[in-house]
Amino acid sequence: MLGHTRKTLFALIPDRVRVGDIVLTSRMALWPFFIRCFGRSDFSHVSICTRPHMLLEAVPSGVIRQSVFEAHAYKRKWLQVLRPKRALSQNEFGLGVEHYAEQQYEYQYSTIGAMATLAPRWNFDDPGAVFCSRLVAEAYAQYGLELFPGRDVRKIKPGAFFESPALEEVTQECVQELDAAEDSDHIGIIRATSKKKDAEKQMKIIRRALKRIRKQLRSRLPPTIYTLPQLRYWLSLNSTAAQEADPEIMQTLKEQGYVKEMDRWLASVEAQTTQLDEATVVVMQQPIATSAEVDLAIRLLSSSIALSEMTLNGRRRTKEEHDAMAQKAPLATLVYFRDLYGREYDCFQRSHLAHRRFFDAVKSLSAEGDQA
Repeated sequence: MLGHTRKTLFALIPDRVRVGDIVLTSRMALWPFFIRCFGRSDFSHVSICTRPHMLLEAVPSGVIRQSVFEAHAYKRKWLQVLRPKRALSQNEFGLGVEHYAEQQYEYQYSTIGAMATLAPRWNFDDPGAVFCSRLVAEAYAQYGLELFPGRDVRKIKPGAFFESPALEEVTQECVQELDAAEDSDHIGIIRATSKKKDAEKQMKIIRRALKRIRKQLRSRLPPTIYTLPQLRYWLSLNSTAAQEADPEIMQTLKEQGYVKEMDRWLASVEAQTTQLDEATVVVMQQPIATSAEVDLAIRLLSSSIALSEMTLNGRRRTKEEHDAMAQKAPLATLVYFRDLYGREYDCFQRSHLAHRRFFDAVKSLSAEGDQA
């Protein structure tokens, strides 16, 4: 077995991670070290799979979604996967645990709440804010499965999930060990992907904009609105208060950089699509090759295609939801989001087709190599 050095990397196997799985991680940094020491555990962070190939997690910028492909560690003990012992089904309300976790998307991160888990006598209630272990424990509690019977979810630390009688470890099934010499391309892609901070950057802007909106509207805004989805739902009710607040909300989104950031992000996706099409042309001009030379690329691309298709399906549903909202209440903010999610869907549809073309080009090259 390879040593636990920077030449070895442990990563999730995307197709093996199921919705509802709990992923425990840690890394070399001051805050994770602090949590490991005071929490008496190997882990400093926890996330939950809420969609195929997608994790939901609470990080300092807020509650965000990240690709399963990005999760990795340089020590085996710093990447573990837990799963409920009994198969998850819909609860009495027809909902899965992923629904309750996703309800916390865009929530603010609770630093004081996370610190309070390390001090038993501290008790803080931080409405509209969560930390990583509370997000997961609370989602399961709301779903109807108590991972920690009799314990306060506000006091759960990442390492405590290994103590839950309702969970079992499935790390061996879900984690792969990669070697820098043999899997350099795979490791390079994982490292490059994990360095992209679009989700965290966007969440910082969202949190800043929401803070400004609450400050401006004060009592005109319901106190239970903590996220943009909640704000959009309130606007869709088309009350007099919502109609009056709508211009201020739209203006604040512009002033705080949200509109500009989303334009930048979509432009970057379009640029990546163009680059992928250019790479497809290059691949199609390559000489025939043996299957062994392209096997790794095909394995990696298979996961990429699955993630691209899943992402596209989710964005189509989001587009349809906002089409209905804007039709019900044609306010400026809702019309903006309808157009934004329409552009987003079109953009990712083109990206998905580009991924398919590239994948087919690589497969064709492999097939030619087989025939040779």
